[in-house]
Amino acid sequence: MNTSVYKTHIYNAEEAQIRRNKTCLELKRKRQLVLYRRKLLIALTALIFTISAVIIVNTVTAQGDGMEKEKCYKSILVEYGDTLWDIAGEYYDSSVYTIPEYIDELKSINGLTTDNIQSGSYIVVSYLMP
Repeated sequence: MNTSVYKTHIYNAEEAQIRRNKTCLELKRKRQLVLYRRKLLIALTALIFTISAVIIVNTVTAQGDGMEKEKCYKSILVEYGDTLWDIAGEYYDSSVYTIPEYIDELKSINGLTTDNIQSGSYIVVSYLMP
C-alpha cells in the first residue's frame, strides 16, 4: 500500500474526529444554554408568583375582614374641664383618623372656629360602628 494514501486516510480520520468533537461541544453548549434559559424562566416565574402573592396578601390584610364600618353620630354633653383633645381621644378611630384630623372633623360638624368648647353645652361626635 502506498504510504501517502495511508497517511492521507489517517489525516482524514483525525479531521473527521476533530469535526465530531467540535459538533459535540457545540451541541453541549446549546443544551447548556437551553437549560440555563429554562432555569432563568423558572426563577423569574417563581419571583413573579411570590411578588403577586405578597401583593394579594397585603391587599387582603389592608382591607381587614371585609366588614365596612358605618359612621354614626351622637350628641354628648360637654363637662367641666373637657377639651376637644379629650373627646377626640375617646371617640376617634385610629384606623381612619389621627387625633388632629378628628378634631378638625369635630370642629367642622359642630361649626366651631376655635378649639374652645363650653361646659354644659352639647356637641355632636362621630364614631364608627362595625
